[in-house]
Amino acid sequence: MKSAPGIATKKIGELLKQRFEKDSELSSLGVYYDHGTREISHNVFQPTTYMGRRYGRDATLSGLDIALTLGSKVLVIVEIEERTARPKIILGDIFGVVLADSVMIGKRRYAVKDVELLIAMVTPEKGKIAGKLSRLKRHVNKYIKALRDSGRSKSVRMVSIEPATQDELVQRIEKRVRWTAKKKLRSSEVA
Repeated sequence: MKSAPGIATKKIGELLKQRFEKDSELSSLGVYYDHGTREISHNVFQPTTYMGRRYGRDATLSGLDIALTLGSKVLVIVEIEERTARPKIILGDIFGVVLADSVMIGKRRYAVKDVELLIAMVTPEKGKIAGKLSRLKRHVNKYIKALRDSGRSKSVRMVSIEPATQDELVQRIEKRVRWTAKKKLRSSEVA
């Protein structure tokens, strides 16, 4: 699929925002996404992970595609690879979140403590790269679980969404985000 960068990110962000605003159970979620037009939506920002207490160029780690928030916390981060998803790029996506203390969205700081990271690939990957990505997911999830179990890492879960067309991807991401957000909203009511 040949397209300008950010087309899928913008479409998915806009759809999630519109659909969640209409859902009474999910309307309290903030949906922020990159690659849109700020004049049309006040939710268009590039959420940026950073380390330490103070936000600045020397502390930033990575720009995110979509961040879903509740109160002062980030619940779900969606990274969309619209072109070729290579292991090096995926590792950057993952560790930009794992190493982060916070996410800056606009001028507001959000905590990154218990977050689910969805990595979605727009272009179908076949052959060697698909195999590498599958093995990478297993190894990274094992590594993150070991860190979490030892108490040395915050809770980060990587859930990949298999390669798909853009329309399939929108449906899969929305389904996964709805499930995760509802689960987290229910657990925050209990806590």
